Amino acid sequence: MDIIKKIKNFINYKIRDPNSKAFNKFKSYNLTNNSTVVDLGAHDGTISEFFLKKGCKVFAFEPNPFLYNKLIEKKKIYKSLNCFNLAVNSKKGFFNLYMKRNEDTQEVKKDSQASSLLIEKYNVIKEDAIKVECITFKEVIAITGKVDLVKIDIEGAEYEIYNDILEQSDNFNNCIVELHHKKFPPSMKYKHEDFIKSVESHPNKKKFNLDYI
Repeated sequence: MDIIKKIKNFINYKIRDPNSKAFNKFKSYNLTNNSTVVDLGAHDGTISEFFLKKGCKVFAFEPNPFLYNKLIEKKKIYKSLNCFNLAVNSKKGFFNLYMKRNEDTQEVKKDSQASSLLIEKYNVIKEDAIKVECITFKEVIAITGKVDLVKIDIEGAEYEIYNDILEQSDNFNNCIVELHHKKFPPSMKYKHEDFIKSVESHPNKKKFNLDYI
């Protein structure tokens, strides 16, 4: 990792609150204690907790068991938190979840939020993967019913499920997505472009915010 990137990462993750931008965007949805939120890629539950403090009912999905152990601790505090140790993919079944590696030391960080179902992602390592259970987005909605907000931060797997999200878009009021195209090689560019075009041409396009953080 070059020195400029190290400095940027230090500023973004050590000095600034990396979630402050996301929190500001969530405020625009005017969620209340009557709202229901789906958190795909809930990680350690920090984002879910933002919604829980507003009194929302939250369905949090996180496949990484090392992060899920942190997420489930929050259920002791919030009764309206529903936790699922599951990933969301285009197909149900068991798939590899590839762990993040440190670019300098090559050390595997098992509790990193950057683990991904996609081996093409730049900062994951093929040799250190775990099997995780996956369900489809349609199955997520079958669990949750209609919801006010879907937040998606699934480290590239958004490009595997966007057709399912669009097909189910009558079942949520809003959807905010973090796009990870910069973490993938140019060969994946077509998926990113197709995702954007598909949303922009969809009747429910106003429900989507593709500029999460």
